[in-house]
Order: sequence, then structure tokens, then C-alpha cells
Amino acid sequence: MKNLILIFVLAFISTGTFAQQSNIDKDLQMYIQLWDNITNKGQIDLINDKYFDAEITIPLEPEAVVGIDAFKEYYQNYLSGFSNISFTITQAFGHGDNIVKHWNFKGTHTGNFFGIPATGKQVDIDGVTLVKMKNGKIAREQDFVDNMTFLKQIGLVSDPNNIKVIDNLYKAFAEGDIPKVLEGMDPEIIWNEAEGNIYAKGNPYIGPEAILNGVFARIGAEHEYFNLQDVKLHEMNNNQILATLRYNAKVKQNGESYNAQAAHLWTLKNGKISAFQQYADTKQLNEALTAPYYAISNSKLYDLDSFSPEIEFMLKSSNVTIDEGDNLTVFFSISKDKKIQHVKVASEDKKIALLIAKKLKNRQLDGDKWREGKIYEHCVSYSPEDFVLYCGRNF
Repeated sequence: MKNLILIFVLAFISTGTFAQQSNIDKDLQMYIQLWDNITNKGQIDLINDKYFDAEITIPLEPEAVVGIDAFKEYYQNYLSGFSNISFTITQAFGHGDNIVKHWNFKGTHTGNFFGIPATGKQVDIDGVTLVKMKNGKIAREQDFVDNMTFLKQIGLVSDPNNIKVIDNLYKAFAEGDIPKVLEGMDPEIIWNEAEGNIYAKGNPYIGPEAILNGVFARIGAEHEYFNLQDVKLHEMNNNQILATLRYNAKVKQNGESYNAQAAHLWTLKNGKISAFQQYADTKQLNEALTAPYYAISNSKLYDLDSFSPEIEFMLKSSNVTIDEGDNLTVFFSISKDKKIQHVKVASEDKKIALLIAKKLKNRQLDGDKWREGKIYEHCVSYSPEDFVLYCGRNF
């Protein structure tokens, strides 16, 4: 008799356990299919009293989300805030009235998400949800996710390593290690010089090689030195770093120096620089880069073959005579487009000096021709102010 009772009890327990397992299996099947339809197919209206308990709850601080309407509104933020959604339940299991799911969410932030405007950023985040079932309906959901990673991906919190990346870039630039600077750039980096800067004509420079050839190489070729000073880095949202600094530089061609205020806005993606925008005092930069360079010719009149035909004509037309061998000093500057300007002429005869100066003013030069003989285009030791001392006359 005792054996019969024991068999009956075991059979009862076994039947109850089987029924419980059968219920959780049904709950799991319903649950997985339901969230696939809600998230991947956008069927938000499936959040209703057929599948959810009237008091469905999401535990949050400082206030929980309670009720079907509030629950539906909460998840509508995900469907409205993201496009190209892919929601995958990678694993789900249950026991009794409890379900545990491990999931992955992918999407592009293209809409309003809990009041956060679209950033266009892509997210790829894993999480775990603890679920409580009640009479075959979902009664409680509690998500566990790395919120800091999610906020970084959406662009609200920057990667803490961004400052280090940009700091290392400036250090490499200061050391002249341009290959290291280029290594820190994304292959598709978009680089823009400040509007009005002479280097902005190539905007946007796409890729490290374009930046090397269009910006770095030109700066190196056109400057005697180009230093970045007083660099201060400021961390910003959206994986951006703002650098405030000064350019301390000297132009090779004309000897002009400048110390200009500037700002660099860097954008980073996965530890690489994906975009750059320069802001600078372009007026000061351009004045230095396009300033004329000075050339001095100090010789006797009859030795200046390039001047002779025009000088002879001027002398004849003005009835001016000059003795062969009289000294003549010509001082002028040449603009970027190879035109003579800022002409100064020293001669024994002031009338001749003024006549030649007027004739040379704005004359278009053949660049190769004026690089010969006694014209020294890079002789910068004489400024317009120094000319008076140099030639001994003030014209």
C-alpha cells in the first residue's frame, strides 16, 4: 500500500512539472515571436492586453513605467528614434514564471529618441532582460545594458581616449613625424581648411594622401618654419575634440612672419580621426602668404640689358641724357602673380629715377627672365623702410 501511495505522489509531481514546463515553453515561443514582430516589423500595436498584463511594469529610476499605454509609449521611442532596426534574441530560457533573454539591438539614430535629436550614429548593443510572466502574459520587464557604451555609440558621450589620440597627433606634428600623424586618420577622413584660407581651394580633402599632398606638403614647402603653439584640448560631445592654438610661422618666399589664432575641430570614430575643420584668422594668414617678395638690383645702367630698350625709349622721349656708367639702383617687390609693385629707383638724376619707376609699376614679368643675373628674388634683408638707408636717398 505504501508503495502504491509513493507511486501516486511521484506521478502527481511529475505531471505538475510537465505542465509547468509546457507552459513556459508556450510562453517562450509567444514571447520571442511577439518581440520580433514589435521591433523588426514595427507592429507597436501588439503591445496590448492580449499579450501584456494590465499592470505591466518596467523598473526605472526615479519612476517606474507602469501600464500598457505607458509601456507602449516607452518602446515607441525606439521605433521612432531608430531606422534599419535589427533586433535579435540570441538566447532565451525560462523557469516557472521567469524568462531570461540575451539580445542584440542594431539601428541608426535618425529620429527623436526620448527627446534626443537624431545624430545619424549607428548603434550595436547587447543586453539582457529579466521577464516575469503572469497567467501567460508579460507582467514585468527589466533590461540590463551598458548604458555608457550605448550613449557613446549614439554620440552623447565621447570616447575618453579621444583626447589622448589628438594629443599624440599634435606631439607627432611637433616632432615632424608626419607618417605618424597620417596613421591616426580614418582612410575616408574629410578635411576642410577654413573658408578664405588659400589652402581651402582643395576642400574637402578626402583621405590621408590628399591631406598630405594638398595641405602638409604645401605648408612645408612654403614655410621656413610652421609651429603650433599654446595647444589646448577641450573634450566635447559626439566624439569631438576642440583644439585652440596659435600658428607661429615664417613664409619662405617673402620672409613674412605671423602669429595667428586658430581652432581645430576634430571628429573621431573608433579611435581614428574621421573629420577635421579649421577655423583661423585667414586675413592674417593670407596677408603673409601672398605678400610680395623683394628683389634688389644694384648695377650700372648699361649692364641692365632687360631694361635697356625701354630705358633708351624713355630717355629719348623725355630728352634726358645720361652718361654711360652712371649708377642705378632699382628696388621693387614682385606680387604672387609676377607683377612689379612698390618700385624704388635710385639714380644720379631724380627725373630718370621717377620715369623708370612709373614705367616699371605693374609690369607683368617673365618669371624665368627675372631670376637671372642681378635680380635676387629671395633677398629679404632690405625692407621698404631699410631702402632709404641702403640707397642713401628718400624717393
